[in-house]
Amino acid sequence: GAFHADGANVSIGHGVFEHNGHDTTGAIRTNAGGHGFVTNGSLVVTGGIFNDGMAATGGALTVINGTLDISGGAFGRDGKPHQARRGGLFAVGWVDDQPGTTPSLELHGGIFGPSRAEAFRVELEGLEPEEAVPAGGAVFLVGAVANLKNVELNGMVAEDGAGGAIAAFSSDLIWNGGGSEGSLAEAGGALYAAESDVTLTDVVLSGNGQRETTSVGGSAAIVNGTFSMTEGAIENSRAEFGGGIALLGEGLADLQSMDITGNQALEGGGIYGVRDAIDLDEVSLTVNTADAYGGGMMILGQLPSEDLYPYGTLTVSSSQINSNEALHGGGLKIVQVDSQIRGGEISHNTASGYAGGVLHEKSELELTGTSMVGNSAEDGVGGAVWSDWGRADLLGLYVVDNHASMSGGAFALTNSYGHVIERNLICGNSASAGAVVQAGAPVGETVPVDQATVFRHNLVDQEGKTGQALLAVADGRYAVGYNHFVRGEDLAVVFGDASETAFAHNLAAWHKGDSLLLQATSAQVFDDANVYWGVDDGLEVVGTTPAGPWLTADDVLVADPRLRGFLDGARPVDRCKPFDHHPRPDSPLVVDYAGLQTDPQGDHGGLFAGYVAANTPLDWSTDLDGDDSARIFDCDDSDEGIGDRLIQYQDLDGDGLGGLEAE
Repeated sequence: GAFHADGANVSIGHGVFEHNGHDTTGAIRTNAGGHGFVTNGSLVVTGGIFNDGMAATGGALTVINGTLDISGGAFGRDGKPHQARRGGLFAVGWVDDQPGTTPSLELHGGIFGPSRAEAFRVELEGLEPEEAVPAGGAVFLVGAVANLKNVELNGMVAEDGAGGAIAAFSSDLIWNGGGSEGSLAEAGGALYAAESDVTLTDVVLSGNGQRETTSVGGSAAIVNGTFSMTEGAIENSRAEFGGGIALLGEGLADLQSMDITGNQALEGGGIYGVRDAIDLDEVSLTVNTADAYGGGMMILGQLPSEDLYPYGTLTVSSSQINSNEALHGGGLKIVQVDSQIRGGEISHNTASGYAGGVLHEKSELELTGTSMVGNSAEDGVGGAVWSDWGRADLLGLYVVDNHASMSGGAFALTNSYGHVIERNLICGNSASAGAVVQAGAPVGETVPVDQATVFRHNLVDQEGKTGQALLAVADGRYAVGYNHFVRGEDLAVVFGDASETAFAHNLAAWHKGDSLLLQATSAQVFDDANVYWGVDDGLEVVGTTPAGPWLTADDVLVADPRLRGFLDGARPVDRCKPFDHHPRPDSPLVVDYAGLQTDPQGDHGGLFAGYVAANTPLDWSTDLDGDDSARIFDCDDSDEGIGDRLIQYQDLDGDGLGGLEAE
């Protein structure tokens, strides 16, 4: 609108550029660069005032096949914004028939008022409004390399378009420091990137997008290419899908050491992902909400062809997924994506329907060493986890005070089999049925022996929880062994009509009430070599014991030689006194917590060997008598003998096994 330079190097240090690129009626009459347009050269801005520029591309400045370097100047101040269809302030890119150096943008300073990308009336021959969707309220990149440092792009708008602040296509974008607040677009309230490589470091995207006008990615929408975000935040943003960010298409999306909080959406309050690889490491995903699915995040697998099923991977490490809310999947929902969640915490999430913590479907889930506390499914199943038509390995978890109104207070495993629930601390969970686990294979489907669901080496403490079954299973095969079931009241382990179950080498201690401890209804139950002690009169153990059970304990329950009996040989219990048919002792059951999560003998022993559960303030995790011994039980904190009922659990012959041996 004011100048055009081709093959030249232009520098601007001061001056005023105003009311360029359009006529008095507001019609755009400039194709590129409301104030200035440079091709095959460079434009350096260190100062000056730029107001009220308009163009089809680059409301203030456009550079094609060249370099735009801005370290100063004031753009769009005093209520005189810039406007364009693409790149409300700046547009940098390439044109096929004008070869030159890779176009680049260096944006290290300056003051930027609000600008807009909008489908304005353009009176240029051959350029109609419908030819260009608005994109990049401030910056528009095509085939360019952009470096932004400590830049604030606030209040930018790409109306009915993409990238309220920045839109990048087939470009490399590096943004260090700064951010965008209050920006708006239909896709990517602050940032939209397609087929690009994007790296954000210490960038804060806050308060972007609107539920009414932003369809995907309240703060950012990333389509294909790679995306990395570290030590920043995405907060208080809104969209229909992905209130915080939407990650779509192919390429790795890597989020590290950052916060995603206070975002809202229909699906995926914090994150909405339909992508082949998503990694989260030390991410805090908190206080996000979704009206439907995935309060913290909603991750879906694509199905490009029937040969790719499931599609995509999700890896979450040492992250906090807490205090999120949704109709289903309060913490997160995962569909057709193989997932690994390691360490960290998934706690205090709420689903008004199903799956308070994790809703997992049609793929494989490995959940290891994570703390899951206080999740709730207020009108459904799966307080902590609901896995439906999939397979879940739940290993070394700390699962406390989760609740489901229907079934599966801790875990609901439906229409599926082959799950492994192993070496977990499970305490105080509740549901109408299956306070710990509610499980069932698809009705009528034959479950292979080697695909039995295994529940082993777990400590289940249900003090004060009444009127519920610890385990409620139907349809399928189950192996339940080497577990501690302690301090139950009116609780039963229930196996349904269509189940075949091996129930062996378990310890039931300090149960009381009038209901059954173990109940099997027309089911095949291998009830061999269990120990029941410290139970009140009236508690019964019933079930069938077939002459030829479908498996023995050794087939499934001790498949890994490192998995000992629940009383490990390296740490023999020598201080517990049995209380058969007597009230429980006055002192609490004490678990030496440090002993559970360490391996001082170097023999891979210990109930929770290989896993480190979350710290707990509960009083039963301490060593009351200060003997520093790694005891599984420290019953009354005195040096009583163990009694005949427990002597069989020691490794007296030194063969490395602490199971029920004929010593």
